Order: sequence, then C-alpha cells, then structure tokens
Amino acid sequence: VYCDMETDNGGWTLIQN
Repeated sequence: VYCDMETDNGGWTLIQN
C-alpha cells in the first residue's frame, strides 16, 4: 500500500499492477 490522501479509504490505497 501507499499513502494517498486523495482516496476515500483514509489515505491508504492498494497497488495493483
């Protein structure tokens, strides 16, 4: 995961390739 404050799940987004 990486921190991304533009997401709706508290800032954490799963990276999927």
